Amino acid sequence: MSKLWAATAAAACLWAGQASAVTTFNDRMTFASHGQGSTAFLTLNSLQDTLGDERPMPISVGPLEITADSPTSAYYFAGIHAAHPGVRGDVDGSAWIQMRLDLGSWVTWSSASGFQLIGFDMRPYYNVNDDGSITHDLGETIYYETDTGENGSFKLSDSNTSSFIGLMFNGPVHSITFSSLDFYNTPNGNGSSWFGVDNLHLFASAAPVPEPTSLAMLLAGLGTVGLLARRRRAD
Repeated sequence: MSKLWAATAAAACLWAGQASAVTTFNDRMTFASHGQGSTAFLTLNSLQDTLGDERPMPISVGPLEITADSPTSAYYFAGIHAAHPGVRGDVDGSAWIQMRLDLGSWVTWSSASGFQLIGFDMRPYYNVNDDGSITHDLGETIYYETDTGENGSFKLSDSNTSSFIGLMFNGPVHSITFSSLDFYNTPNGNGSSWFGVDNLHLFASAAPVPEPTSLAMLLAGLGTVGLLARRRRAD
């Protein structure tokens, strides 16, 4: 019966997870396994030919239009800190977009075609100053909201390392807007939350999930299997 119980619990957890408004992933492979339909994987490196080494918003990145409340709220950078990933949010030494979320500022990623899953690598701002002190935005909280009203938050890494965040919504959305929840409580007192993003990954839709009736049939079937197992042992 232990195997039956484990299977029943797994099925219940599956349905509970699908009922969540926004599903969060911290592993890119798991995230990608939930996507289907048209997809885009954007490393940002190819933009250097048209954008140069540095460009304020707005810019176009594949199917995404990236806008901000001011040009200084987000920048595209390429190769500026290739030898020192992490400086100013450089994710891995290649091209990246710096998200600079100050008090009341925002950055929006939008797509006319829509998407249901979006994921990206991110790294918090980190810099060693001339006097040896360190300025950083480690561990700060970023808030997001879609055009359909789905919302949530995630934390930047607590160390000068990159991490992955993937978001799956209940249905396709056309935009997601980011702002900071920590502009009053930043450890370095700079009143902002800076981080870099790279390797953006979008899916138009999510893989089908079991309907409530299908789940009920699955649980009923598992119950029947358990009943037959008990009868056989009794015989």
